[in-house]
Amino acid sequence: MRWPRADQAGPRVRFHLIHTIDNGLVRNRYWCEIEDREVSYGEIGQGYETAGGRIIPLTDDELRQLPLPTARAIELINFLQDADIGPVRIGPG
Repeated sequence: MRWPRADQAGPRVRFHLIHTIDNGLVRNRYWCEIEDREVSYGEIGQGYETAGGRIIPLTDDELRQLPLPTARAIELINFLQDADIGPVRIGPG
């Protein structure tokens, strides 16, 4: 099998998660614990769990307004040498 180079145009290569024992596809399923049923991705939101176990739902607008100190910051913890990074990860140029 020939792998396409990162700079080649053409269809994207997509990989799937598989079970290594039998090569069966592994799928992510979202399960509601209260209704005991599978839910679609569109039915999923975010919530904050309090110390007492209560869930506080948050809307997308509320999440955007949170004053998170790391919302626009990146913490650098290490640098790598160019030779330690594969050329496919760096890209052309």
